[in-house]
Amino acid sequence: MASLQKIISFYKNCFEEENKGGGIANFLSAKVEKHTLIKGRDEHISGLLPYFPIDDKIARKLQGEVALYQKEKELIYGSHFLLGKYTGFQGKSEKLIAPLLIYPAKIIYESELFFIQADIFAPAFNPVILNLIKNYDSEFDETAFHKHLPEGSIELRDNGNLSRLIEKHLPGADASLMVDYPNNLSQYKITKTFQANTFESTYQLVPCSGFGMVRKSTKTRSTAAELESLSKDGTTYSGPIEVLFDESINQKLPHSKIYINSAADLNTAQENVIDTALKHKISLAIGPPGTGKSFTIANLAISMMNQGKSVLVCSRNDGAVNVIENKIEALLGTKQMCVRGGRGEIKELKNRLQFLLSRGHISESYRENRENSANDKSSHKKIKIEILRQELKSFITQFERADLEELSTGESILKTDSADSLWNRIHRFFLSKKIERRDLFLWNITELYLQQTDQLIEKNREYVNYLYSSRLHASIINNRELLRNYLSSLRASNTARQKWFLESINIQDLFRVFPIWLTTTKDVGEILPLHKEMFDIVVIDEASQCDISTCLPLLQRAKSAVIVGDSKQLRHISFLSRSKEHFLQEKHVFTEKQKENFTYREKSILDLGEERIKEQNQIHFLDEHYRSKPELIAFSNAQFYFDALKIMTNNLQDNAQALFQMHSNGKRDKNGINQKEIDLILSEIKDIIEIDKHTITGQKQTIGILSPFRNQVDQIATAIQENLEFSEIQNHSILVGTAHSFQGEERDVMFISFALDDDSQQSAFHFLNKDDVFNVSITRAKNKQYLVSSFDKNKIPIGSLLRKYYDSKSTSETKGTETDFIKDKFTDEVCAYIESLNHQTRLAYSIAGVTIDIVIEHDKKLYGIDMVGFPGPFENTIDLYKYKALMRAGIKMIPISYALWRYRRQVCEEKICAFLNAARVDSTGKVE
Repeated sequence: MASLQKIISFYKNCFEEENKGGGIANFLSAKVEKHTLIKGRDEHISGLLPYFPIDDKIARKLQGEVALYQKEKELIYGSHFLLGKYTGFQGKSEKLIAPLLIYPAKIIYESELFFIQADIFAPAFNPVILNLIKNYDSEFDETAFHKHLPEGSIELRDNGNLSRLIEKHLPGADASLMVDYPNNLSQYKITKTFQANTFESTYQLVPCSGFGMVRKSTKTRSTAAELESLSKDGTTYSGPIEVLFDESINQKLPHSKIYINSAADLNTAQENVIDTALKHKISLAIGPPGTGKSFTIANLAISMMNQGKSVLVCSRNDGAVNVIENKIEALLGTKQMCVRGGRGEIKELKNRLQFLLSRGHISESYRENRENSANDKSSHKKIKIEILRQELKSFITQFERADLEELSTGESILKTDSADSLWNRIHRFFLSKKIERRDLFLWNITELYLQQTDQLIEKNREYVNYLYSSRLHASIINNRELLRNYLSSLRASNTARQKWFLESINIQDLFRVFPIWLTTTKDVGEILPLHKEMFDIVVIDEASQCDISTCLPLLQRAKSAVIVGDSKQLRHISFLSRSKEHFLQEKHVFTEKQKENFTYREKSILDLGEERIKEQNQIHFLDEHYRSKPELIAFSNAQFYFDALKIMTNNLQDNAQALFQMHSNGKRDKNGINQKEIDLILSEIKDIIEIDKHTITGQKQTIGILSPFRNQVDQIATAIQENLEFSEIQNHSILVGTAHSFQGEERDVMFISFALDDDSQQSAFHFLNKDDVFNVSITRAKNKQYLVSSFDKNKIPIGSLLRKYYDSKSTSETKGTETDFIKDKFTDEVCAYIESLNHQTRLAYSIAGVTIDIVIEHDKKLYGIDMVGFPGPFENTIDLYKYKALMRAGIKMIPISYALWRYRRQVCEEKICAFLNAARVDSTGKVE
């Protein structure tokens, strides 16, 4: 049996094979879109100008591309070009026009001029050139080479260092022309150089720089280095790694009592995710579209921070990480306790650390704790929270007792009404007296419970901020050197110096200052050392898209892992061949069982986690959907989730159509483009933009355009850029792409352009039949979705997902269901009173998985009444947890008991009237 170290080595080798190549071999090829070389003197990279002026026409095109393809493409700046020949993928000799340095870049618009700006503090060596050097030197020390990576502008000294570096590591390389730096070689002279030089065994480094758009690449250097470290003999592994690869390992963690100190009202599934995180080394949260995965992760991080724990949150893409950070800030009013790792965020972190170190005052919270330890304010706040928590439990007990009493009283009333005997009259008399003496009603308990819930959330928020402020300032005073060293590590000009500073830091002290760390899977190695179990918890978001290899360094850093994702959404894609994977499995002496269990190509980290957990309470399904109108999520709910989702966006009076089928009569041309569909979509978008210009609120609808086919996507993007202003693209957050561009995204209005026509091959329709891609494609819209097609639906293969989708009922019946119950006297009387107040009512209406006895429609909002105590279909009470669920769905409730209605009807009517008046205040701001 292969050892754990050999399994890790297998995943390291798979990662290396998968990520061979990359970089830019020919800057003037189609791979670099809209490439432009800087003419004359480069006064930007050399440090003379903070940014460089560029042509308006080019700038506007690049600006549009960046906005529309924000998840797929990025703007880069290249400098110090290496000229020569290299062997391409097909074994042919190709021109090498490769920038040695590649920078992320952005367009700046200032004083009615456009500029290009490179992030001169985030350079990277071009992988093409690194691989070229490796071909000549099998023992090439890449880590040592990276020590020479410049930081900041490239001065003459830096230019000389880079020139000598290339001449040293590339046999036959000539850097003599670099004496002209920063005067750039023109494209014409580059062409002439190739005409004059065969470059059979030589290379030439020349002063040249330029910018252009490239497909977003995945940084692999730090991940590869960390996998190399993990695969070494003698490495000891974290609990989560051991659990994933060794069935004999105990998956439970020793734990003390866990308090869920969330900063929001959570449902049971969300609370269970938090509760399980500290009980098991591995746990899973399955989150279908729009079920609040990011919200859950944010609350998990806050709750753990509140208990003195450290949390690392990672995702494959920046967008998902940004959403979680924004959720934390929205919940707490600050994100000061977070470190956001990544290319553009390091500068902000440096500035924040510098600010903290330069502050001369101590916060009031820390002063109080230091000077009054006997009466610790922090402990006092915690006691208040615990009192509120116990009060909530007592309200639940009171409610359950009162509910039983109401049921018993209702049965007694009906029994005494069945015959007019003396005994029954006496019984009714005492019943009436008992009810008249009541001063605590069911609605009092529900109101107090909901009020106390809000208070608990607010107290938790106050406590979290207070506790963090105290810890922060204690660290500034007691561990200033720690913060100074960490700042120095971020400023370090090379990897070795950075590592030295990081190793000198007590990381746990640093976590007291910054307990929550958020970063992409590729950036974590840039900001943190690889220490075993340094974090209490790691959270891996969008886990269905994460390959196992990339996640190993994350898992090594934590004592427990929460894997968050959905196997019914986009999956990890690998281009590693099956034969190569099989070869690597044989190389590491895998058994047949291990070959099946441990595969790089076929399994994501979510798949592996689902297979390895032992107990059902380690996996939790988030089931409350908050994104889309019911009509838009209905098919996905039925097809992929067996109607398990509770739709929290119901609104009886919002009967506006949400799902539209638009036929264009277009034709798909030989390039895969359906122009008529594009024209139709563009016309609709222009109408939306025009309508939004005249809205009172000034709010703009966000817009997305999705197509399964790349050529159609690119043509749509071109049409958008040519026909809309950049401000319109920006204001409406217009995003164009395939399903992979929209994972984790949502838009108010979505257009899906299928591009196919009646002459399209059946195989083209089968391309649309992948569960994960289809599910993501149809679940991005919040309010409206347009299906734009050019085919007869009967052309679609029967049984395919697309055919099922077109045949499905897109009606309002999914907004809620009204069950046929026989009315009783109690219900009739209450409904009659409500209708006398000019409100419509519905009976036994199911919303968010809860059946509400009476639903009242008012001002496009719903309000509910729970009928309690009358024997029959309406006698059961909605419990307090469901009251909270309905509140999350925007539906306010009150309970009315039959006994109270029978003997103190005026009190009930006054309560109902006050409830509806309060509803008017909530929706209009004044009592009508």
